[in-house]
Amino acid sequence: MAILASNTKEEMIPPLKKHQLNIYNPSDIKRWGVTHFLNEVCSTDPIKIPDFRFTDNENKLMDETLSQEKDLQDNDI
Repeated sequence: MAILASNTKEEMIPPLKKHQLNIYNPSDIKRWGVTHFLNEVCSTDPIKIPDFRFTDNENKLMDETLSQEKDLQDNDI
């Protein structure tokens, strides 16, 4: 748990609880400082992306779909 000096008293930033809904008051985050808050409570471990075992056909279809969407965005359609 991080301790942050606020005015004349020390204030603790509660850590995130795994597998639970975590709610922080926006005014608290602003008071602590967004960057400091995120550095204290967020995980620095890399995100593990599971292997979804898509087939080559599925990967090809997704690549084509993404390419078409990009072309549409580039042409403002």
